[in-house]
Amino acid sequence: MKMKKMLLSVALLGLFLLPLQGKAAISVIDFSNLKQNITTSLNMVKSVAHQVTMISNQVKQYEAMLQSLKSFDSQTYNQLRILLQGNNEELDQLFRDIDTIGYDIAQIDNQFDVLFPQGSDWNTIEFGRYGDYYQDWNKELSESAKNAMRTQSIVNRIQQYNDEMQEILSRSMGAEGEVRQLQANNQMLGVVGSQLGDLTATLAANGRITATMAARAAADNDASLELKRRALEGYGGERTERSPSRAMP
Repeated sequence: MKMKKMLLSVALLGLFLLPLQGKAAISVIDFSNLKQNITTSLNMVKSVAHQVTMISNQVKQYEAMLQSLKSFDSQTYNQLRILLQGNNEELDQLFRDIDTIGYDIAQIDNQFDVLFPQGSDWNTIEFGRYGDYYQDWNKELSESAKNAMRTQSIVNRIQQYNDEMQEILSRSMGAEGEVRQLQANNQMLGVVGSQLGDLTATLAANGRITATMAARAAADNDASLELKRRALEGYGGERTERSPSRAMP
């Protein structure tokens, strides 16, 4: 009987200690980095969206300027018009993708603040309770990183459209101003491409953090269930050990 009580006491003590071990398993620095990276990502998205809006406004100005260039023959004008149309379509897609990324990151930021309010004591939070959130965050961040990579390809295509328009305009008299503006536009696109590269890297880093959080939460929960199972088996298993053994033949 004393042995049975001792086994039960040890098992129950393990159940109380496990949540504390689970809290310590996820380091504070990971959570701090995640929050900081999310804030940084939101600022990056806002900056890129602002740049894309400026570029889009410039493209609209190009359309108006082309109307005033009477020296173009119909074939040249049609080439420029097709390139501008493709440029506009790519810019629209770029803005939609950036907007989607911003929405997903803002949603994660809001959920994070609800679960872990500012000033939270990380040592008192049972992180394993939020495993589903970590998995959702990891999925959304992974998709956002893919979107950011895709937007870099869009930026490259827009730059190619601009290069083709510059080539056409450079052969036309009186279009020096338009050529210079397209060159400035491409410089802005280069900045946007660099920002998108940084955004992709930051989102990927966030994804690695949330993947680790999800894995550790799952491990903590599995360990808790396993310990409870062993506690129950340990408490009832002694009866089996004391049951009469069969006589050897």
